[in-house]
Amino acid sequence: MRIFARVRAGLAPALLLSASALAASGGSSTTAFLKIGLAARPAAMGDASVAVGGDVQGLSANPGGMAAMDRAQAGLSYASWLKGTSLQQVTFGMPMGSAATIGVNVQMLSSGGLTKTVEDAGGNLDTTAAAESFTASSLAAGLLIGRRVSDEFSIGTQLKFIQDTIDTSKASGFGADIGMLWKGNHFRFGASAVNLGPKLKDEALPSAVRVGAAIQPVGDATMALDVIFPGDSSRQKYGLGAEYWVMKSLALRGGYRFAGDAASNTPTAGVGINLAGATLDYALAMFGNDLGQTHRVTLAYAFGQPRKSTGRAGAATPSAGGPSSPPVPKVAAPA
Repeated sequence: MRIFARVRAGLAPALLLSASALAASGGSSTTAFLKIGLAARPAAMGDASVAVGGDVQGLSANPGGMAAMDRAQAGLSYASWLKGTSLQQVTFGMPMGSAATIGVNVQMLSSGGLTKTVEDAGGNLDTTAAAESFTASSLAAGLLIGRRVSDEFSIGTQLKFIQDTIDTSKASGFGADIGMLWKGNHFRFGASAVNLGPKLKDEALPSAVRVGAAIQPVGDATMALDVIFPGDSSRQKYGLGAEYWVMKSLALRGGYRFAGDAASNTPTAGVGINLAGATLDYALAMFGNDLGQTHRVTLAYAFGQPRKSTGRAGAATPSAGGPSSPPVPKVAAPA
């Protein structure tokens, strides 16, 4: 007999991830965790974050947006996922002079005890030998390099090392994300291509192209829309979200993920609190088919002096308007 170390063992946690990340949006079982945005702020807004930018929480969707932030930031995120699975993320970004940005991003997944499925010599599943358990974990560690081409336009890339461990089997490889963000007075546009790279063993990375727009219809409100085109040519997905800051201290957020069918569509909601340069954000996502709910929490902190203008054409500083980032980077809720 042999254990399905790659298929059945990997499939159990992957089904939990794919159902929640982008429903049936493609990508293999071993790489499905790369589709999950862990930060609470974008998650509460239906994952509509490509064009919001300006802080460390948007890195997974668009590294070009992180390149637009105007001061150093650090973020810690935790997600309580389905069926005992949890995810963690540590991010850090720091402007270098008036144009460059560098950063790091580490994402981790860990599962609880899972039951092995065994195949006998005839190729049949042996359900009587399912007493042994195993664990699964995944890691993605990335380096971000970004540049503000002008005060309105920024670009960025993330190069990442990926490792997946299922029981005693390991697979590792490399991937990349690229992105851009343009911001005007009350409108932003963003685009990115994520999870580009060679296969992880024989499994393709869950690549996707994302485009999005965000507007600030009134002072402290932001509305955003993302369209996601999976690399496996499956049906595109949509993320729609909104955020409103009350007295620059309390954020109310809501959103909806359209994944192509009623069972996979996901309503989201969340709140954020800004205190003394730090924000604490929470997001709730509710899945159909009795899958349950997921919870995300992010603590972010901004420090250091705001970066200077690039001095290039169209120099509209972040505080001059445009859909806001949270108060952490001091670009939200313009007066």
